[in-house]
Amino acid sequence: MINTGEFVKERDFTRGGFAMRGWFFLTLFLSACLDLALPQKQVLGPGTLRATVVATRPGRSALSPAAGARMRLVGSSLEAVADADGNVALAGLTESTGQVLVEFDGDGTPGSKRARLLSLEVVHAGFGKDVNLGQLVLGTTSTVVGIVRRADVSTATGHGGITVFAPQLRPLTFTGDDGAFVLDGLPEGELTIAASAQGYESANVRLSVGSGTEHRLSPLALRRAPPGTTTATLTGQVRSIEGALLEQVTVRALRGSSEVSTTTGADGVFTFSAQPIGFTLLALEKTGFVPVAVGNVVVEAPVTTVGPFFLSTGSGSVGPLVPPDAGVGGGAAGGGSAAIAKTRARAAAAATTKAAARRACDRRAARSRGDGRA
Repeated sequence: MINTGEFVKERDFTRGGFAMRGWFFLTLFLSACLDLALPQKQVLGPGTLRATVVATRPGRSALSPAAGARMRLVGSSLEAVADADGNVALAGLTESTGQVLVEFDGDGTPGSKRARLLSLEVVHAGFGKDVNLGQLVLGTTSTVVGIVRRADVSTATGHGGITVFAPQLRPLTFTGDDGAFVLDGLPEGELTIAASAQGYESANVRLSVGSGTEHRLSPLALRRAPPGTTTATLTGQVRSIEGALLEQVTVRALRGSSEVSTTTGADGVFTFSAQPIGFTLLALEKTGFVPVAVGNVVVEAPVTTVGPFFLSTGSGSVGPLVPPDAGVGGGAAGGGSAAIAKTRARAAAAATTKAAARRACDRRAARSRGDGRA
């Protein structure tokens, strides 16, 4: 496996060019101001994470309550929805490690998506704690661009169809024939970006993603997996939201274009042998519980351990696990130098408003301080 934390540069970027005006940069300025000296109180039992979620609206600089925003514990069915005032409380936290994704779809128009990824460790939330984040500003989603190539292919072409994604989150795309890719829809926060292809060792990059930014990664090269290491053991554990080990949970995994399944034992553990290395999907289901679909899982030899995953009581269903199609939202559509050129053109258009927007933010901050410099 290749692991690199380097990236060449980061620059401000929004989708929609001039349609995304100076109000975007106000969101960027404010979203960086989350105070981690958070009010909290000790409680007996599972913890709660609270916030008042706000966001800007397209064409407006004022922050508004993000009514309907969703706060979800990644890798679980635990979720809460913000009320009309943007207030949300995610109760039932039994772990002090993991990630919480906060998303707001806005009015559904291009560029209105807002998202932020929080670490339970960083905000000191989890079992036995009731933490209030206060006002949580959601910024627009971001983009990562770069090049991933097969190390054993010496030509400039022949690198299409490599999967590039954010593990256990939704964003996913494919490289074009020249290995270039554009990965959109990334939340603000500390993320891992992974690249995988059948028969090759995966590569990943850890980076801090800002609000509404474009990150350009250093080129990556996937090494051909040595003989005998093209499959791995995939294992994990499933628990209830209360922390109890769950047995007889049906776990389905994508293997190529089909599915394989197994069930958890008394210890809540499931195991898949001979799982191909690279990208897969999981589904966790048990009668009486809300199922969980786990997207964008990286499998690496010899053993990959995922989870733990948490199920809450309820009902629902997860459909068939469908492999992503490089021709739909990927391949030529999701990668290649032409796609990168388009993102740069949008970034250049958006950059023309940045200076004025930042000055406006500074004036608002000055007024709020009352220092007379507004």
